[in-house]
Formats: sequence, structure tokens, C-alpha cells
Amino acid sequence: DFSYLRIDFSTELNVGYAFVNFTHPEDITNFVNANIAKPWSLSGSTKRCEVSYATIQGIDCLLAQVRN
Repeated sequence: DFSYLRIDFSTELNVGYAFVNFTHPEDITNFVNANIAKPWSLSGSTKRCEVSYATIQGIDCLLAQVRN
């Protein structure tokens, strides 16, 4: 129910990470299975998707953290 991809406006590129909040645990598994170790080919980058748990959990905490 939430995703945030931080952008560096001086380069117009993302900074290399995103925050995604899932409402159902099984959605995490589906996301990981679909994306882990796959390249982000739209940007021309050779970096591959990695997944880790954030120290901030829950949509309210995430919104408070990224709100400008």
C-alpha cells in the first residue's frame, strides 16, 4: 500500500533504494520471487535488486520518515 523511490534531482536518477510497505505477508514473498537478483534494466544500470527489512516498519512510520 506504499512505495517510495528517492530521486536525486541533480542527476534525475534514483539514489539506489526504495521503501515498499506490504499489507499482507504473502505479498512480500511474491515480490521477492519476482524481483530478487533481477537487473533494473530501464535505467541501463547493471545493479540487481536486493531485498532487506527496514528498521522502520508500518505505513504511518514510513510516511512520517519520508514526508518533506
